Order: sequence, then structure tokens, then C-alpha cells
Amino acid sequence: MKQNMTNGCAKVLEEIYSSYLEELRIAREKQSPTDGLLGMGSAIGSNECHDRFAENVERAVADMAARPVSEEEAEAALWYILRTPSSLCEEDECAVLMLEAVQGLSLPLTALVSEAAAKELLLWYCGQYPKNRRLPSQNKLVKALEARAGKPTSKTKRRWF
Repeated sequence: MKQNMTNGCAKVLEEIYSSYLEELRIAREKQSPTDGLLGMGSAIGSNECHDRFAENVERAVADMAARPVSEEEAEAALWYILRTPSSLCEEDECAVLMLEAVQGLSLPLTALVSEAAAKELLLWYCGQYPKNRRLPSQNKLVKALEARAGKPTSKTKRRWF
């Protein structure tokens, strides 16, 4: 498991994530307790910081895939994107949902990791996010990791009995 934050790609992502979480904190502070109730004001979920965050992650991943980066850099970036929501421990539901939603944007990085890294990521991810809890974009990510790993693992195979 490579999680070396000295990695340039992971550093870029860490800055994007930190900036997003700070913007979300500021938006919450400015929000009135009644914002979003009965359609009045704006709910925190509709704040523009969410769109900006998704665009920044998408741009960073596209830049990494275009270079291309080393297997180790791609692996560190994937670990960062995939582990960050669980590291928040559900303390901020709005942020966790957004961080989970942008995991699907990491698809281009799956082709850049080694087969062994893809297997390790896949096993961890399927344990953390069971199929019945995944978003459609997360299912695409699992399929991409399975393809990169060479074949489905025993935990991700479809069982008919």
C-alpha cells in the first residue's frame, strides 16, 4: 500500500481536498440554520464548492493520465482518492458523499497502476464499499480495477448460489 504523501500527484490531490473541505467549512459558517428549509435560502448541498471540487479533481486526474505518471504515483493518487472518505469517519455526511462521488473520476488512473496494485486496491475497495452501497460510478471503478487486475477476485465474483 503506497500512501507516501511526498508523491507529487497525491500532494496535488491533498491540496484540492483540503481546499474543498475548507470552502465547505466556510460555507457552513455563513449558512443560516433555516437555509434550505421549505425551499428558502440555499442548502449546503447546492453550494458551488462541490462543483468546483469535482472539476478540480477531474482536471488533476486528467493531467496525471496525460503525462503519464509512474505506476507508484498513480497508485498513491488512487489510494488517496479512495481512502479519504473513510478517513473522515462520517463526521461530515455532505463531504463524505461528495468525496465518494468523485471516486469515479479516478478511472483513468486505474490503467496506470501495476496489476498487483490493482488487486490490492480492488480487495480493499470491495471490502470498504460492498456492491449494495456503491454508486454507479463506483461500480465502473471496480470494473476498471478488475480489468487491470487481470480477472475478478473471489470477493468480487458473481455467485449464483
